[in-house]
Amino acid sequence: MRSDLWLKPRADGVSEVRRQPDGPTGEVAVLLGDVANAAAAIDGDIPGFNVTHIVCVASSRNAWLLEGRRREKPVVWKSFAMNDWLHPEDTVDIHSDLAWPLVAIEDAVRPQGSDQKVHDGTPSILTRAVLVHCDKGYNRAPALVFAFLVSCGLTLRDAYRQVLRVRPSIDPLPPYREGLRAFELLRHGSSSVSGEEHFAMHISQLLQLVEKCTSSSSSLPLDQAVDSQASSSLDDGMDAATSAQDDTAAENRQESKTVTHGICDEASDVPSSCFSSEDSNETNPDQQQQLQQQLQQLDRAETLRKTSIKKLIMEVQREPS
Repeated sequence: MRSDLWLKPRADGVSEVRRQPDGPTGEVAVLLGDVANAAAAIDGDIPGFNVTHIVCVASSRNAWLLEGRRREKPVVWKSFAMNDWLHPEDTVDIHSDLAWPLVAIEDAVRPQGSDQKVHDGTPSILTRAVLVHCDKGYNRAPALVFAFLVSCGLTLRDAYRQVLRVRPSIDPLPPYREGLRAFELLRHGSSSVSGEEHFAMHISQLLQLVEKCTSSSSSLPLDQAVDSQASSSLDDGMDAATSAQDDTAAENRQESKTVTHGICDEASDVPSSCFSSEDSNETNPDQQQQLQQQLQQLDRAETLRKTSIKKLIMEVQREPS
């Protein structure tokens, strides 16, 4: 795949996950995005925002390309290595493994004094912003943003709620999710998220749950308690956010990555590649039936996730201590 396809600047798909004071009168926003958003931010083309800092946890290839792009540009850009391929049994110590990128975000959101972007001698009215990104904005960068929000005082539950409300398609790998629960316990002395809650599970774990329920002929815990009338507007908002992210992701999916042999990769690629029917014309009836069953299981797993996210967002959010 050509590198320039990844680095074609695009503002669509960037998500604001936090906003806090920036000096006496200003504000600074924390944005979550992908490598194309980073290219646009370097060029100063994220509408409504003046991106002054970029924290990159993308692949070494894309980080190198962005480093070249941002030369002679005013944006402060810092890059860190963060693993995108992890076995389910791997462990991630958020406190130590992500210590430096967390410091970079914390430094970036500190009040910047009177420094403002100026156009034709007139101070900009754009909101200052810090962009955190990986390659696709589904795995590494969201895990880092969750850790940052927890370090700011939010519970992990509130961090999930705050991010999933605007970016419901994210899906950090299981080791990152386990590490985040341990990080919350370390920082706050208590846990607010169970590993069995569907919004806190990776798609591969949800598929295993669906397969287990299917094989045992037991009913799926679809969380039917969600009130349909109260959540109708939430459905519309989540559908719109998910649709926008799916459209963006579809433009970038040039490679096939899967969850196979116990190795998990970017969650955003599981639906499109794990059950590819590219050669469906050559499959026999048994293979077609198996493929259909896999697609149904994926749909049920996505239903579990969406229903759980809906319930999470409807909860009363607790203020950080």
